Amino acid sequence: MILFEEARALYEELVLFRRDLHQHPELGLDTFETSARILNELKKACIPAQQIGSGVVAKIGQGNEVLVLRADMDALPLTEASELPFSAKGNAAHCCGHDLHATMLLGAAKLLKKHEDKLNHPVLFVFQPGEETGDGALHLLENNLLHGLSPIGLIGIHVDAKAPFSRIDYGYGSTFASNDSFTIEFFGQGGHGARPYECIDPLLMATSAYEMLNRILYRESDPFDHSLFSVTSINVDSSHNTITDKAVMKGTLRCYDEDVRNHLKQRISTIVKDTSALYGGKATIDYIQSMPGVRTDKQFTSRLLSFLPEKEHYSIGGEVVKRGSEDFCYLSKEIPRAAYFFLGAGPNKKEGYPVGQHHPAVIFNEEVLPLGAWMLAHFALSLDNQED
Repeated sequence: MILFEEARALYEELVLFRRDLHQHPELGLDTFETSARILNELKKACIPAQQIGSGVVAKIGQGNEVLVLRADMDALPLTEASELPFSAKGNAAHCCGHDLHATMLLGAAKLLKKHEDKLNHPVLFVFQPGEETGDGALHLLENNLLHGLSPIGLIGIHVDAKAPFSRIDYGYGSTFASNDSFTIEFFGQGGHGARPYECIDPLLMATSAYEMLNRILYRESDPFDHSLFSVTSINVDSSHNTITDKAVMKGTLRCYDEDVRNHLKQRISTIVKDTSALYGGKATIDYIQSMPGVRTDKQFTSRLLSFLPEKEHYSIGGEVVKRGSEDFCYLSKEIPRAAYFFLGAGPNKKEGYPVGQHHPAVIFNEEVLPLGAWMLAHFALSLDNQED
């Protein structure tokens, strides 16, 4: 595996770059310093690249029928607690592994630049901001990411700190759930706690709606659809002897089937409004974030997996379905021939770390960097644009 050895030779270089990104995290679409660091590395490698919005796009090879490799690069609004010598300071941290994703994609670009003459098709490298905020992929698409191009496939990758090192899992159809985060406001008429009969209690509306939603929604969706409805808070601003005018409920709905998702959203609206009306009040529902699920292409994914016959440096796990959401969904909607892989970044090949991504103390095994770079480059070199 000559390409793998070339990737291993990049190890120290990739580690240094990853640690530099790790110490300078940026949030959402405000990733201009991260983009500048990536652009500088691409320039040094003589890889044509440009900034698009607050992201970076590079291309190797000639032609418009491109394979798209995507990595996210934004951080989380967390204070890191890993105690690593290169840990981030302040209120932003790469606790989801996006610094590793961007570094692996950079490594893949450097490997493919060396083997540009062997590519069957050009490759587009997409360094994307704003995955955690759910608006990064749309941001790039709105800035003409795919203008004039005819993508033949799309590949994404995500490290997993709780999975054994070098285990490769994959999406196979439904891969990430949709995410509909909602805020429901119940409006009544406040008053004195000693005279509730003079009031229209919004807290009573909210708690009654909570009961109804939990009873009805699970009766109206097939458990094999794996839908998940969660109310995470009910708040009122009141004192011991005051009934307030308003109660606020927050929560999330996650689904894998789009028809089920649309049905449950409609039912949530009906139940909330009818319950509030029953008590003489009113209610509004606002979806502050609404993101479809990610579906990957089984045939394309199977084809890519067939390119990994040697298992000395990794193991093939199995199909994974994530409860979380991913704005990869907007890219896969534009490029349905999509695949998404999960790469174990635990301490060894038998176990993962105690905590996973989005935990402030998460740690990732940096040995995964050349493995991920090799994996992406190997897919690109193996794929023929004439294959089904």
